[in-house]
Amino acid sequence: MILLCAVPPAYLRSRSPGGPAWVIWALTQTGYALPGIVVVLGAAFLTNTMAPWLYGTLPVMLGAFMVRYMSQGLRAVESGISQVPQRLGEAARGLGERPARVFWRIELPLLAPSLAAGWALLFLNVLKDLPVNLLLRPPGFDTLPVRTWLSATDGIYTQAALPSLLLIASAALPLAVLLKYAARRGLEVG
Repeated sequence: MILLCAVPPAYLRSRSPGGPAWVIWALTQTGYALPGIVVVLGAAFLTNTMAPWLYGTLPVMLGAFMVRYMSQGLRAVESGISQVPQRLGEAARGLGERPARVFWRIELPLLAPSLAAGWALLFLNVLKDLPVNLLLRPPGFDTLPVRTWLSATDGIYTQAALPSLLLIASAALPLAVLLKYAARRGLEVG
């Protein structure tokens, strides 16, 4: 979801830097620059002040993840867009193709590797994020980081072991995607 929401502003910034694109870009950078707990406490305060019935729901949790990690999504998408020659789209539009069709048929397939790498990075960060999961989760909705933290805080390390192992196993898939992407690009990892 974060990556999908990052495509329009990244595309706008890449194709026409300055103005509204710069403002959107600057605003998204602040969410990543702030400590996670500050973002979470801000989301909790705003939710409890304006719409208390929403506190402890998935939309608030997803919104906090969006504020926290949109910067990474934008950077991944913009990196891919900057590698797509703008002349390809111009040529297709010059031949009569609509801009939406140019994006879907020409630019999106060329963006796919960057989108996959961006998804992997976002998945890893959201998967391990403790402040958002701990303070904004719905009642009874324990994620792996929360389960690990609660068991470790209580000193019951045997109960913390399985969620920790599941976190490691869950991180293996996006890590494999990143390594495959790096190998395909000839990038050195490590």
